[in-house]
Amino acid sequence: ASPHIDEFNGNGSTTAFTLTQTPAAASANNFIVFVNNVYQRYGSSYAYTVSGATLTFTSAPPSGTNNIQVIQLSQANTLNTVADGAVTQAKLSFDPADDATALAIALG
Repeated sequence: ASPHIDEFNGNGSTTAFTLTQTPAAASANNFIVFVNNVYQRYGSSYAYTVSGATLTFTSAPPSGTNNIQVIQLSQANTLNTVADGAVTQAKLSFDPADDATALAIALG
């Protein structure tokens, strides 16, 4: 999935911003946040935290137009279960003429 990007206007007093997409998980691995093009670290001891769809800064970002950028890197992934008998020999085969690497691996 491609990243989701929100931009907000800082006003020097607002600390909480509502994301337009609720993240699958609130984790430092899921966000890249910039204020005035300066990277912000995730966590209560750093620049911001996320709870549900609310991103809260520990200090209000300064005034600016779209000076806050929030990039969400991942969302919930769904694993599909393949039905018994759904994978056939034809689905597993390859054409050696089209895939020399696969042939080299197959031949060892």
